[in-house]
Amino acid sequence: MLAVSGNFNYVVNAIVNKTTYNDDGSGNRLTTYENVNGNYNGSVTISFNSPFRNKKFTYNTMTTGNYSNTNGFVNGEKTAVIV
Repeated sequence: MLAVSGNFNYVVNAIVNKTTYNDDGSGNRLTTYENVNGNYNGSVTISFNSPFRNKKFTYNTMTTGNYSNTNGFVNGEKTAVIV
């Protein structure tokens, strides 16, 4: 038996942290929040199982793939992490 499943999520106006560091060497930072678009993720799973000839045992295998794009900010500049 072969089974395929998947999902996909897209977030509109995701709220992310936006941290900026002061350039004066004091180590102070300011953290605020910002709305960003374009955060999404998806996955696909394929599984297969089949009995052996004697039908006392079965063979099972599964493969999964994931992809995500997450927007955020590093020192006030917008960045994207793709995994």
